[in-house]
Amino acid sequence: PLADALEKGLEKPVFYESPKTIASAIRIGKPVNWLKALKAVKSTKGTIIKVSDKDIISAQKRLGWNEGLLVEPASAAAYAGYLKALEQGLIDKAETTVVVLTGNGLKDPESLSLISALEEKVVEGRIEPLLAALNGSTKLLKREARAPNTL
Repeated sequence: PLADALEKGLEKPVFYESPKTIASAIRIGKPVNWLKALKAVKSTKGTIIKVSDKDIISAQKRLGWNEGLLVEPASAAAYAGYLKALEQGLIDKAETTVVVLTGNGLKDPESLSLISALEEKVVEGRIEPLLAALNGSTKLLKREARAPNTL
């Protein structure tokens, strides 16, 4: 609602009855402090950036893979906004930027299962090269008498 109001130059947002997003912590159709939020954005010459669930999921994965951070979707939305601001040239990569990620991914485990269910992949191949890379030896398989292609 706030992004729409800012985008359309409205003084008051048009609220949503049942908003839909994977980010349950920010799934709010009528924010209580909307007036304060809009004033803060305007007085700081800031903006509000809309991000899609696809953007949020992508940011959540990127934070996990690149930074080792497991965040819940609402936190990933902040990072998705940062990435979009970079893409749109609203901020420069050389600038010092702070993105606050307050929500641990375990706060919303349901979203993690939704994401993994959407993108489950099967990788075929032999396990020995992976084990060799991880521990320098394939003896683990023989010691535990497991089948050659299973963990």
